[in-house]
Amino acid sequence: MKERIKSIVLAALVILNFILGSQVLSTKKLWSDDGYNFFVNFTNNPVSNLIDLIKNKFTGSAPIETHLESPEMLIINTGYQTSRLALSRTNEEFTAVLDVLNEFLLDAFSSPQKFFQASLDDLHAALTTKSVYMRYPADYDSTLFAYLLGAGSLDYSQVFFFFFDIVVSADGNVWVTDSLTGIVYRCPTAVSTIALSDVIDSHASENEQSSVIINYAFDLGFDTALMTQRTVLSPMIPIYSGDFNINTVTASNPLAGSNNLNAPSVTNLLKLFNMNPNILRRYTEADGTTVFVENNAILKLSPNGTIDYTAKSNGVQISKSNSSSHYDSISAIAEFVDSINTAVNSESMMQLSSDITAKQLSQDSLVVALDYLANGFSVKLDNGNLQNAVIIEIKDGRIINYRQLLRSYSVDENTITIPDYITALDDAISKYENQLNDIEISKIDIAYSDDGSDGEKQPFWNVGVKEIVITG
Repeated sequence: MKERIKSIVLAALVILNFILGSQVLSTKKLWSDDGYNFFVNFTNNPVSNLIDLIKNKFTGSAPIETHLESPEMLIINTGYQTSRLALSRTNEEFTAVLDVLNEFLLDAFSSPQKFFQASLDDLHAALTTKSVYMRYPADYDSTLFAYLLGAGSLDYSQVFFFFFDIVVSADGNVWVTDSLTGIVYRCPTAVSTIALSDVIDSHASENEQSSVIINYAFDLGFDTALMTQRTVLSPMIPIYSGDFNINTVTASNPLAGSNNLNAPSVTNLLKLFNMNPNILRRYTEADGTTVFVENNAILKLSPNGTIDYTAKSNGVQISKSNSSSHYDSISAIAEFVDSINTAVNSESMMQLSSDITAKQLSQDSLVVALDYLANGFSVKLDNGNLQNAVIIEIKDGRIINYRQLLRSYSVDENTITIPDYITALDDAISKYENQLNDIEISKIDIAYSDDGSDGEKQPFWNVGVKEIVITG
């Protein structure tokens, strides 16, 4: 039976290849002077999509997907501190819980008028009862976030400006804190709370109690300066009571090949950047970087896995909209970055790491940064040349500059113990206490450090101090 299925799949692929061949012969062009690229444009053809679908089903593989509107962490608040549960994107339950939460977000963000001001005490009360805390990797412009959710192009500029966390309480309320003003907003929704309550209640039993207890900074009074204390924490920062045993990860350069660069990966990348290998010029720099030159663009591929693309004009179109809001372009960024990673056979996930506020969105060109996720935690580059894994600049719906350090991460069996949270915090702050009069900790989370070399990477506590980031 298994062999019969293989034969059927093989026959289907042969038929589809004949269809592909007929497409080539009938159009009688692969590339043309007007910028048409058959192989690039064919990737959006239904036949091509069907081929990819069959291949994915046959091999058991699935394309990676980056969701710019997705939070980086969820905390399920059961009403008991001993059974609060933190979920990263690698947790099996993460996607299912997020699907439930998104129903409330869509309802809330369907109209700016549904939000009204609330007190900080009310928000803290929601976090100490049954609710789910959603923390995002950056500050989002509120109007853009509604657009990414699929709620439409609604103007939130008269309500709240931007935010990086949301709370959904078991009574169906959605809570947002404006990062600019600190004002709390609450929105009642009409969504049934049954599924959300079931999710929360499933973790409230004694069997679910964790050895690591989670408190928020406001639970312990760490968000308020007392007497000579010079350090305060953002109220929503989670404080963990014990040590963590975290797996190490192994990093590799997916662009590396037996002879400098992986040839199939290079071909795939050229197609994505609409570069015709038949007419472009090519040369190699002293450090081994291969440079591809066309009339309108330059693409550099370095042995360390760095892609560096610069368009002299036009660039790579990812959106047909010329709107100055950049909304369509931002929505298309995730798909383009995923296609780059897929082209080099990297299955590493990525997330947004730069703020996108109204100020950035009002510029003629928009610069967006993304970073890798490994084992559900963010990866911080520490190679001196790149601060973020991806830097992409967009103008008029086209990529005019693109730089990425290609990496692939796999989780190891080895684990290491992350030191006590408070000890790590004290050690990190001591590095800056003589330089800063007052220290405000904006974020503390586990991350991996990657210097760009292949091999094992270890987790550490990453401490954010306003605009300064301290690694402990």
